[in-house]
Amino acid sequence: MFSRNKDIFVRSSYWGTWSRVLLRMGGNFRYQLEVDVTPVNPLFNDSWRNTKNIRIRKHCTVHGPKDIYTHDLPDDVVEQMKEHVSQETIDVIIHSDLYNLIDWERFDDAYNAGGGGVHLLDCIKTITPIFRLGYVNNQGGDILYCGVDSFINKLKEDFGKEINIEEYLVTGWIEIQSQGTVCIYITRDKETEVSTTHFIVKDGNTQHYVNGFMVKFPSDWYYEIKGLVDQLLGEYIDKLEIRGEVESYIDQAKLVLEYDMLRRLV
Repeated sequence: MFSRNKDIFVRSSYWGTWSRVLLRMGGNFRYQLEVDVTPVNPLFNDSWRNTKNIRIRKHCTVHGPKDIYTHDLPDDVVEQMKEHVSQETIDVIIHSDLYNLIDWERFDDAYNAGGGGVHLLDCIKTITPIFRLGYVNNQGGDILYCGVDSFINKLKEDFGKEINIEEYLVTGWIEIQSQGTVCIYITRDKETEVSTTHFIVKDGNTQHYVNGFMVKFPSDWYYEIKGLVDQLLGEYIDKLEIRGEVESYIDQAKLVLEYDMLRRLV
């Protein structure tokens, strides 16, 4: 299995464990950052406790000549994980953009205090949901970051859209110009945790709306959404000259979605 985050995996010849590498040792980096994939004694259920907790480790010793580095985590390792770890946790360990979700000052404090790795919950960043309103007209432009209630009111007033009572709003982005308006927002079902990405384009008095469901894990959404944005909004994004801003928002929204999921998981 390949990491959707394009990270590599390593098998320690000394410990006999598999880890995912978040930061490779070398050059100015005198240590290697890893997240546990398998424990030292995988045959014992108790040994998987730290793996379930998503432990981030710092290795300061150079790798051995018999260590194995690969982008393709062997299938038997994945099957072994499934016997002890939930699918949601496996997705985080293998695919989540953990490096960008970690507060490294908090990590260093926790690592120096205890050693032996740091529970993700003890070093995760606090990532604030993004609700952005961008305005451009003949007099100039402005970008406002508002709260969730203000964004919900904007959706209702400008687009006639309301958030379903079974869902909550995760993040949203609006660009309003004299040439047209583009809106992207994401909702998540409170019970199933399935998310929906909503797209709105306004051109004069004409409004177009489409949406797409996503599976639970944000990495799947991230790669699907890039193609959808270009397919559904490409013409308007280029017309409004906001392609860079939209792509930057998608990158940020992925972290918001992952943080929202991890906060419930860990």
